[in-house]
Amino acid sequence: MRLVLQIAGGILLALVFALAVRSLPGAFDESRGSAAYRKLSDLSPRAVVDRCGKPLRDVVEPIAGLRSMYYRAENPSSAITILVFVPDNQTASAWILGSVRAGLSLDDTTGWNKYESSLDKLQALPCLGNRE
Repeated sequence: MRLVLQIAGGILLALVFALAVRSLPGAFDESRGSAAYRKLSDLSPRAVVDRCGKPLRDVVEPIAGLRSMYYRAENPSSAITILVFVPDNQTASAWILGSVRAGLSLDDTTGWNKYESSLDKLQALPCLGNRE
C-alpha cells in the first residue's frame, strides 16, 4: 500500500512540475513584452532619430495632425517601416508614438500591417530598442 501511495505521489508531483514548466514560456513572453513597452514609452521623433538615424522620409501632415517617419524595414516581409506620431494634447510641441506599420514603399501612407504589441514593434525596427 505504501508503494502505491509513493507512486501516486510521484505521478502527482510530475504533473504539477509539467504544468509549471509549460506555463513558463508565457511568463517569459510577458516580461519581454513589458521590457519592450518600457523601451517604446515616451518615444519621441527626436529619440527615434537618435536611435535609428535619419529617416528615409519625414512627413508632417498639417490637416490630419500626424507625423510619419519612414525607415527601411528590417523585417523581410515589408520594404518600409512607418512610425506614425500623434500630437501630445498636454504639450503643444510634443509627439506621442501612435502606431508602427509595415509599408510597401515610400508612397505608402497607411501601411498594410499594423504592429500591435510593443514586442512586434521592436522586431519590425530593432533600432528602436537602442538607448542613446
